[in-house]
Amino acid sequence: MSRDRLAGIKGGYANLEDPVAMELGSVQHVDPANSLNSFLQEVTETEDAISLFQQNVRRIQELHSNVLDAFSEEQITSLSNQTDKLVSETFQLGNSIKLRLKGLASGRYSALQEKFMEAIKRYRAVEQESRNRYRERMERQYRIVKPDASEEEIEQVLSENGGNQVFAQALMTSTRSSEAREVLKEVQSRHDDIKKIEKSIVELARLYEEMQTLIMLQDEMVQQIDSHMESTVNHGYEANKQMDQAIGYAKASRKKKICLFVFFLLLVIVIVLVVYFTQFHKSSK
Repeated sequence: MSRDRLAGIKGGYANLEDPVAMELGSVQHVDPANSLNSFLQEVTETEDAISLFQQNVRRIQELHSNVLDAFSEEQITSLSNQTDKLVSETFQLGNSIKLRLKGLASGRYSALQEKFMEAIKRYRAVEQESRNRYRERMERQYRIVKPDASEEEIEQVLSENGGNQVFAQALMTSTRSSEAREVLKEVQSRHDDIKKIEKSIVELARLYEEMQTLIMLQDEMVQQIDSHMESTVNHGYEANKQMDQAIGYAKASRKKKICLFVFFLLLVIVIVLVVYFTQFHKSSK
């Protein structure tokens, strides 16, 4: 995937401030076909972005290995710069993906969320593995200067603060001072790399927690929507039930009125007939 594609993926979501408002806006759109096409395009671009994230993680792993296998200072510097640049791009991409998934709210595409979280876990595992390999390399380098170094000394060398002081003391007692200085320079460089890796691990943990929080909030939103829909259905059922009852009452009332009308009509007819026959009988006498 080209850098232009990466820029497009990032740029397409750069101005998003309120994903919920965006989703509500899409609901109000007058053209459902265009709204659906836009939504599907967003899903496709999110899938592409996650794939690029995974690709970057694999490349970062390769670069870490290349740094450890490099011999010349120039080569190490070049590879470290490439790694730093790709790590920065990958974190920007990760934040962009997080916003995209937030825009695809309601948990309708949980598979994308799970895929991204697996990619984050993989990236974190790569960084942890690389950190361990860097530490092992530093330990081997220190033992070149001081083969009889104790485990406590090694741990001090690997620590963030005590490494340079311990190494400087080893330089003073080493018979291979020229080589030791080169080793010290590399160990100092590896210290910087480890700091960057540990920072990445912390950032990845934060990103993973943010995704967990996002999924939890979306689940709550889905539950609220489901509850509201169920309540609406229940209210609709009750309203229909009351309407049916009202219709039943109206029918019964009309039936009663018709019966009363027929009764009074028959009563009037009977009265008229009685009066008629009474008068007819009197006149015949």
